[in-house]
Amino acid sequence: MKGEQGYFEEPRLTKDALLLSLSEVIEKPPRIISIGRDKKKTVLTINELEIKDKLILQTFLYALIFYACRGYKEIRLTELMEKTGFKKRVWADGSHGFYPKDKAKAINALHLLKNLELRTKPIERRVPYFVLRLFPQAEPKDTIRINPFAIAITRLDNGAGEIKEAIIRFTQNFDINKVYFFSGEAPKVLTLPNEPSELKLFSIFILRRKAFASQNKNRDNFTIVRVANLLRICGIEPDSRHPARTKERLEETLKSARELAIIESYRSLLEGKAYTDVCQNRWGWFKQWRGGEIKIRL
Repeated sequence: MKGEQGYFEEPRLTKDALLLSLSEVIEKPPRIISIGRDKKKTVLTINELEIKDKLILQTFLYALIFYACRGYKEIRLTELMEKTGFKKRVWADGSHGFYPKDKAKAINALHLLKNLELRTKPIERRVPYFVLRLFPQAEPKDTIRINPFAIAITRLDNGAGEIKEAIIRFTQNFDINKVYFFSGEAPKVLTLPNEPSELKLFSIFILRRKAFASQNKNRDNFTIVRVANLLRICGIEPDSRHPARTKERLEETLKSARELAIIESYRSLLEGKAYTDVCQNRWGWFKQWRGGEIKIRL
């Protein structure tokens, strides 16, 4: 029977442009981005949500997309956590399980996902291409609002009022026949540990760039990202009091991604100046570094 312990596959990330772009939109406040051009141009945003942990929200969104396309209709909370990078605790008696605080984070993310509303506007009185492709039921209203999922959560508490388990029932509102995924050989980034969060956030971003690059055969197999934008994507808050720590955190993220074969290589681009010359802890180097770019080979 589907949904029994240990039966669920490890989730893989979708390659769909619209769904992948939600990883860039899920922010507080929500960002607005545009994908495609000309007749395929689609402008996306979401509704205002009290987002405390965008990583868990993103991960659950893409995990449920994968499971919906595999024909699943429900999953236990602990099974979903097991497959998406939550850390288990080993108890004194040898048993193991998830921290109550992590279960609470997971339930909160699912409630956000339940309320997540994709928003866009019609173009020349038509539903934008990427939206209509996945959501054929969408109508060209002034503002088009779509919930990717209908979700019901049945929560089971222990005697202390803490979350013991929950049953997550979900029904997709998109056409599963139009959704494709990275191959089984590609890094399964949704299974990466949630802590530290920057590697997983970076990996989802990179696979999005890989998916877009694969759709354009004439494009070189690399992407260039401004350092300041990369810090935001990875959820790394710039620390002006200890700038070297910020730089080290980003470098560790890039190194880890390279070791896991998520990226092939990377190098800094700083207006023709050598990377080591700029970052010698002299006054002003941090601002110059954040304004520079990193070339990442995919």
